[in-house]
Amino acid sequence: MNLEIIYLEDSGDLVEIPDLSKAEKLNTIDLSGCESLRKLHPSIASLPKLTILYLSGCTEIENLNLHSKYLQRLHLEGCSSLKEFSVTSHEMTVLDLSYTAICALPSSIKFNRKLTHLLLKGCNNFGMLSNVSEPGLITAPDHFDCTQHNANLSFLQSPPDIIGHLFCLKTLDLSGTIVESLPESIKNLSMMTLLKLDDCRKLVNLSELPPSLNILTAYNCTSLETVFSQLLVFEHMLQSCTPCLSKQYYPKQFEGGCVVFPGDHIMMNQCGFHTVDSSITIPYLSLPELCGFICCVIVSEGSVEGHFSCSIYQDTKQVGMDEGKLLHTSLISHHVAFLFVETCDHLSEIPFKFEFNYGQKTEKVTIKECGVFPVYATESGLKLFELESVTQIFNESQSRAIGVGVRCSNAENGLESLVEVSNNESQLTEIGVDGSNNENGNENEWEELLHVITSSV
Repeated sequence: MNLEIIYLEDSGDLVEIPDLSKAEKLNTIDLSGCESLRKLHPSIASLPKLTILYLSGCTEIENLNLHSKYLQRLHLEGCSSLKEFSVTSHEMTVLDLSYTAICALPSSIKFNRKLTHLLLKGCNNFGMLSNVSEPGLITAPDHFDCTQHNANLSFLQSPPDIIGHLFCLKTLDLSGTIVESLPESIKNLSMMTLLKLDDCRKLVNLSELPPSLNILTAYNCTSLETVFSQLLVFEHMLQSCTPCLSKQYYPKQFEGGCVVFPGDHIMMNQCGFHTVDSSITIPYLSLPELCGFICCVIVSEGSVEGHFSCSIYQDTKQVGMDEGKLLHTSLISHHVAFLFVETCDHLSEIPFKFEFNYGQKTEKVTIKECGVFPVYATESGLKLFELESVTQIFNESQSRAIGVGVRCSNAENGLESLVEVSNNESQLTEIGVDGSNNENGNENEWEELLHVITSSV
């Protein structure tokens, strides 16, 4: 039989499909929208060239047990009755379970070793079933309400640690699920570039992020702890780039990337500059190995769809620029967005001007404030530097009519203190994420950074 494609989309009266074992050349089956289809013929698993199977919107399928050697893409989004499944394939790269009724992932998912995209958006019942050790079918009893939260259902509060063993995973979408935290093992996913947590209203905190991650969206995660999350983002952005000295520096991981989650103010410390305007001018910082800036903005609640960008100028010359996307249709609160903006190699000894813009299809969202954090390359990695002479720098800059609206420690000029500095030495104190200049070694690096951020609140 020479049949290669079966296309039966929206065949509303189709209840089952026949034995296809003789269709050895079949590579694609599309049964999307077959609302009466209840089960698949077992012969599908044995088809040697079947790589793509679409079952989207097959609302009568309640369970699926499919083990194939060759299947690469399986689309189950909108299978609203699907509660039980076990799917494996040596070649599986895309598994879309969005808007299904699953409560958990089976441990058999770890055998999909080439899986790059795992989509669980809108799985309102999805949480965790951590004590499953044997491969097989995950079953939720008919009387079991996965959406409940009490002491007896505490295991339904974060994705299973097994996700951390999907080492080829590049995209993970948990949007709209009831997860409260991320598994610690997620940091081991060294190929992950996109993590979507939008509308996870019960999500309280993030964990250490994969070093390769360059896009994280957590729109409308109203329970997310803002201070700790911003601290994690700073640490992640410093560690995820690839620096070395002599300006041979390329922010490979965060180029074109961004992080967005709820927040109504920027956690400032002695490393940065801040304004309530959409632009900011800071003095030229004559420090070696300036690589770029971590730039953050607060965008107001409202309907959003567009790009926000940060451009850096010296006079009229653009010396740096990057942009991120805001794709969610409605923000129910203010959100903070982060970018890493690289600077060019040849900088003049004149002030930097940062301009933040939001190109949008709607006029309902505005930039409420912005912050800028200088980043430098050292032999041990990227660093933020503590400006102990911020007051002196800004006092000098005021005479040159720059820095209008920028927070520093000169209260007489209407400017607000960032953080009290313990020493009066007019030098730069290095704050390194790796703790390389910490007299107590690496063991206190996290506590010290946390103290720096939280002391400004």
